[in-house]
Amino acid sequence: MKDIQIVLALDRIEELIANRERMRKNAEKVLFGESSRLEQTSPSELRQTPQRRQSRTLQGKRSMLSRKPVGQQASVIKYDVLTAVGTFALSQPKGKQVLCLRLMTLITARYNWARNELAVGQREIARMWNVDERTVKREIAKLRAMSWLIVKRQGARGRVTQYALALEQILKDTQPVWSAVGPDFEQRLIGQGARPENTSAKVVPLHNAQRSSLAPEVDDSSEWGLARSLIHAEDPARFATWIATLTRQERRGRRLYLTAPSRFHAHYVATHLNALCLSAVRQVDPGIDAVIVMEPT
Repeated sequence: MKDIQIVLALDRIEELIANRERMRKNAEKVLFGESSRLEQTSPSELRQTPQRRQSRTLQGKRSMLSRKPVGQQASVIKYDVLTAVGTFALSQPKGKQVLCLRLMTLITARYNWARNELAVGQREIARMWNVDERTVKREIAKLRAMSWLIVKRQGARGRVTQYALALEQILKDTQPVWSAVGPDFEQRLIGQGARPENTSAKVVPLHNAQRSSLAPEVDDSSEWGLARSLIHAEDPARFATWIATLTRQERRGRRLYLTAPSRFHAHYVATHLNALCLSAVRQVDPGIDAVIVMEPT
């Protein structure tokens, strides 16, 4: 009988020790989680009361949600975006006009405003635009180079690529033509969160920052001209450092030859960035199998 009591007592002690260990681990998680959160909090936010911080968080969420083209004013926002794009197109050369018209057709026919998603196969787009799939690739590449379309999920194994519409960039680029529609239209867009740029603000120009922010002109006269714009849209800093100074030499069959400004530059791009260049070029012209970077002669 005593042996049984001793065994039960030992089991109870082990259970208490296990519970204590679990409580200690839970306390450490709470403390470390709270400390890491506090490390990411600014001093001004720490001085605020918890109620005020929660109120500011809710206000931020509301402002973000209010910019989405959903809800009671959704139809107005959609028509305003299409109006901005259409008016901008009419002020551009013929090639840009056609590009904007094709985008507007995609938006009205297949764009999911609530999910900010455009998922259409190239064959369907080609049929809708009355062009071949090669033209679809180039036109989509132009829209991506302009940062009007952003890849949300790359297509693979029969799955179409999903794009998102960069509304902020579209409104920024079309801003000069808002006044042509009317003051009510301009004020409405500003009220929806499309703030015009403050041209009077003083900016200290840093050479590297300015260089990386300058987007190349979208040049669709060659596969490399369009591919380099794609690279800039995805990685402006790397483009400014390594890609901007690469020039197109020639194309031989399925190979594209580029020239770098120095031997070291050519070696670095060929070693570290060849896959990036080839991927961008193939998005414009799938007929290219290799990108060769040569040093200057």
